[in-house]
Amino acid sequence: MRLLTWNCNGTDFAKLASVIAPYGADIVVLSEVLEFRSLDPTRATWSGPRAEAGRRKKGVGVIVREGLVVEPMQGTENPSAILARVEGLSEPLDVLGIWTRRPYLKTALAGLALIQDRVGATPCVVAGGFNDNVYPKWVHKKVPAFRRVRQILEDELGLVSAYHVFHGATFAEERDATLYWQHKHSQPFHIDFVYVPCAWKPRITAVQVPPYDQLADLSDHRPVVVDLEDT
Repeated sequence: MRLLTWNCNGTDFAKLASVIAPYGADIVVLSEVLEFRSLDPTRATWSGPRAEAGRRKKGVGVIVREGLVVEPMQGTENPSAILARVEGLSEPLDVLGIWTRRPYLKTALAGLALIQDRVGATPCVVAGGFNDNVYPKWVHKKVPAFRRVRQILEDELGLVSAYHVFHGATFAEERDATLYWQHKHSQPFHIDFVYVPCAWKPRITAVQVPPYDQLADLSDHRPVVVDLEDT
């Protein structure tokens, strides 16, 4: 199974489809993506702010490959997150797509709240743009917030960051950047994550992040692509 998450910086999926297709992902989570249009509702779902005066808003979307079905879970509407059930794999999978925005901790907690009361019922993956990490320059205002987010993901939900497990990386010391702030190579950050169940750690076979010179015309973020052995 291949999972892909990408903060596409407000790009329309119509411009992304041909770029994402070669990755062959089973499940794609897009954050900061324009509201979907003309996509098969059994294979794509989106959540975000209501459109105003016909203008499409940016939100979070989940898309699955042919042969799978995705359905938003009732009562989980949120402008910065979407909780959806994916059917057609060896077992059902809940996917929480998230895009945290200012105030970062508030939107992160609101998104994670969608899944907290469902722990243990169905395997869950949390993926998206968190816009946060524990970088020293953010120590006074953001580190405590991200530590709280990690506490929920890891201690309460029993999830692990696939990138950090596979690469043996420490948070804020990642080799690969998922954001080049203002498209500058000199401003790299790792703030997009794919969290999977801790029990899946042995199944993680690869985690890749495209380099700076790829996909720069579409977003200042880069996708995180996770491969897992099928069960």
